[in-house]
Amino acid sequence: MSALFDGTLLTPHPLTGPVGRASALKLSFAAYNKISYALAAHASALADAHDVLDELRDLAAQALAGTPLADPRRLATAGPRAWRWEPEMREIAQACEEAGLPGDFARAAVRTFGRWDEHKDDRTVTGDRLIADLREDLRDE
Repeated sequence: MSALFDGTLLTPHPLTGPVGRASALKLSFAAYNKISYALAAHASALADAHDVLDELRDLAAQALAGTPLADPRRLATAGPRAWRWEPEMREIAQACEEAGLPGDFARAAVRTFGRWDEHKDDRTVTGDRLIADLREDLRDE
């Protein structure tokens, strides 16, 4: 079956066993990958509120190179896609709770990604704009 994806950008990870394992793997990977963007945005907004955003980025560039925390261009890639990630985060929260885990991280990501709805498919949005949007919305709550 993996041959179906030859020549594409997709890399299959076939699993054996009962139905549902592939979905659990997909949700687990998406939770880590996508929630890390929400966490980077929150950490950046906190740093920005205390006027240490540049210092945070410098530190992250050394300690966490290649992450959305270290690189605002990388963070910016979440803005145009956040509208798609919201429903997935709800699904992840539910899956966590069904597994006896808190769904709080995913629910917080839902709220963060919802704040970026206006950037749907906007490839020109910057990481700094996403941080500013997050801070503005937090002041409004």
